[in-house]
Amino acid sequence: MSAKNNCTFIGNIGRDCEVRHTQSGTAVASFPLPIESGYGDRKVTSWIRCTIFGKRAEGGLTQYLVKRQQVAVTGEIKLNQYTDKSGIEKSSLDMNVSDIALVGGKKAPVTEHRSPEQKPYDKADPFGGDEQEIPF
Repeated sequence: MSAKNNCTFIGNIGRDCEVRHTQSGTAVASFPLPIESGYGDRKVTSWIRCTIFGKRAEGGLTQYLVKRQQVAVTGEIKLNQYTDKSGIEKSSLDMNVSDIALVGGKKAPVTEHRSPEQKPYDKADPFGGDEQEIPF
């Protein structure tokens, strides 16, 4: 029986999602996800480069993949070893995301703007109504 490479991580996105297109026109969305292990003085943060391909990268979800948004990602992980421009050998953890879910609630999209008529959220009156007597 062969082993299946399938990992799930939960974390807060480290930088807003970037969507690009390959020369053939395929959409590619990517964002970094920090994962912590250990505790106290031995706590270590590893960064995973998450990538979403195809129609899911073009969809409306990517507007919610912003810095500090908590997500759960599942997919195939790979250790990528390469040499940078200055000749130093480096490695990165890359994940081809097959499933993603917003965990910590939806953050406002990056492109959202409040119209002048809309009042900002008021903690004293969270429902935005007038101070009327409640009928019960």
